Amino acid sequence: MADAAIDGRIPEREVFLPGCEKLAKISGRPLKGRDMIQAQRYAAKDGDTAGGFALLATVVTIDGMPQVYEDFLDMDTRDITAISNAVKGDPRFPTPADAAAATTQPPASRGSSPSGSA
Repeated sequence: MADAAIDGRIPEREVFLPGCEKLAKISGRPLKGRDMIQAQRYAAKDGDTAGGFALLATVVTIDGMPQVYEDFLDMDTRDITAISNAVKGDPRFPTPADAAAATTQPPASRGSSPSGSA
């Protein structure tokens, strides 16, 4: 991420939410295993978008109030889009294409030549 701090921490940032006309803060705290498990539970029940909402909710506050998955269900889609755009490039929230690329990387070459070569 271009604006990540030198020590690798993600800086806190604010984003204007056009639907509710409030500022949301996105914390730089690292995601934990429990955050991933909770998101997977929502994703298994309600789909991948639900898992994304659950992960976003772990780092978003609006008017100083922490958000939960259910808050995202009632949120104006313009606000969800603003928050989603604000975390683009954040390594805690890889795109599906980023995640797929990470799992389909070819194994490292071990220095052996292809069979049948002279």
